[in-house]
Amino acid sequence: MCSHRVQRLSDMARDYDVSTSGLALAWLRHHPDVTAPIVSPRTSAQWIAVDEATELELGEDDVERIGGLFL
Repeated sequence: MCSHRVQRLSDMARDYDVSTSGLALAWLRHHPDVTAPIVSPRTSAQWIAVDEATELELGEDDVERIGGLFL
């Protein structure tokens, strides 16, 4: 079930001390097949997630572990 996977992503985000959206955007930023994630935040919470994503550095193992949640 997808909600279980999102909950696991949320748990991982807590480990990184970022929002779930921030972790998802950070994963996109580090994924080798994604050239440039396009974001268009309209609220302050959405801007916070973008800031978190740009500040969070993920290693290759992190990217694989996060991506593995949805395979």
